[in-house]
Amino acid sequence: MLAADFFARLGLFVYRGFLDRDWCGRVRAEMQTSSTVSATVIHEEGLVVDETVRRAELTGVSATTMSAVRERLLAVRLQLENHFQVELRDCVPPQFLLYREGDFYVAHRDNGLAKERQISIVVFVNGIDPHRQESNRYDGGTLTFYGLIDDDHRRTAIGLPLLPEEGLLIAFRSHLVHEVSPVTHGVRYTVVSWFL
Repeated sequence: MLAADFFARLGLFVYRGFLDRDWCGRVRAEMQTSSTVSATVIHEEGLVVDETVRRAELTGVSATTMSAVRERLLAVRLQLENHFQVELRDCVPPQFLLYREGDFYVAHRDNGLAKERQISIVVFVNGIDPHRQESNRYDGGTLTFYGLIDDDHRRTAIGLPLLPEEGLLIAFRSHLVHEVSPVTHGVRYTVVSWFL
């Protein structure tokens, strides 16, 4: 896996410590005790559960937590506009996602059928740290990006896996192909959103 700095050199937006350790702990605690529903995907007929494409759970969090995280996302809008040289209108309310053992999301583009999405956001609420054996750690569930290397005949074949860090925000253009590999141990906690 590759550290976030590598992806920053390839044009992605990296914000370490977007959520500090205490914030991450509080968000994880809320996500653990909240009710869940199966995460959906966008098809021509609308939002559907399709576990051949995506298997994850959408959790509820308090209105206070939802609002606070959304405000933090909106606070980086200008930085994102400058970084990606785009004008952004708004931020979609964040989704709080659990990926349990075996859960995944196949390679996809976030703006395939949601054309208004310009910038995708992933915030890691826990991470993989081989030196710590904490209960909030997980294995597998790797966020892998495709199409970042300028090698036309192999452009989509090369996947670059990101090393997740607790509290890390990574932002990328919504047309970039990416996937989440199956979680092999523990639970992967993330927050996702999109700027329009």
